[in-house]
Amino acid sequence: MEDKKEEIIKCLEKAAELLKGPGSSHTEAAVAPPNFRYSHLPVNLNHRNQQSVRNLFRPYSNGGRNVISCWSHKFLCLWSKDSDTVPSKEEKKLLFEAGLGEKKITFVKNNTPEDFTKKLEENYPKMKGCGGYELLRTATSSRIELELIRPGSNGYTSEYLSNSYLGQATCFIRPIQIDLDISPVGEEHIGRKERCLECGEDVPLLHLRNHLLKCKGTKENDADHDDSDDNSLPTIQKRKVPKRSHLLSTNRPICEYACASESQGCIDAEKISV
Repeated sequence: MEDKKEEIIKCLEKAAELLKGPGSSHTEAAVAPPNFRYSHLPVNLNHRNQQSVRNLFRPYSNGGRNVISCWSHKFLCLWSKDSDTVPSKEEKKLLFEAGLGEKKITFVKNNTPEDFTKKLEENYPKMKGCGGYELLRTATSSRIELELIRPGSNGYTSEYLSNSYLGQATCFIRPIQIDLDISPVGEEHIGRKERCLECGEDVPLLHLRNHLLKCKGTKENDADHDDSDDNSLPTIQKRKVPKRSHLLSTNRPICEYACASESQGCIDAEKISV
């Protein structure tokens, strides 16, 4: 039995040596190199496609394109060169009808005062020829009084105002030398027109109601004139027929009327025969 045990032990030791011997070193050599080999493998096609898509949508791929920066703000043009308070509701209504009301204007950010003035004059044409302007805003200590916004070294520009303390407050434009015209804008600026159903004329909507009053009045005068011309013609008077209710209101029976008509007919016949 002991001999068999020794043989079994020897067999197990040989098996262990075989596992730990040359085969183990070969296994280590087979396992270790893959990390080295895989790190130097070429990039496959799928990876190349993904890389191309990333390069296409990189934010710095369009670095040569110039981005235009804009600035928008609310403006209101005052008509008097001496205005120093916020206009009332009635004054705002007059300014709106005169084309000087509140507007939100968008500027391209730059330091060119000529571009800034040109944009203001496009939105407020009555500013042209006013002899200069200045910008104001509501005072910090009051909601009614206006205070001057001092211009920058280049004057009033969109870049300067966007970085100033103006914030969200309305910017008021005030002429310096002359007052602006506050008459309502011409009919070409009123809006669309509508056809009058009485005369067929195209009339601006703002004046359509007054036009209808004049148009209907003219038609009524023409109708009265036509009636006065027809007064010279003879008129035909209608024969008055007694109403049935009037006949039935009397106490006399209906047969008496019949008898009376027959007797009257006989008398007329006798007169004719004679």
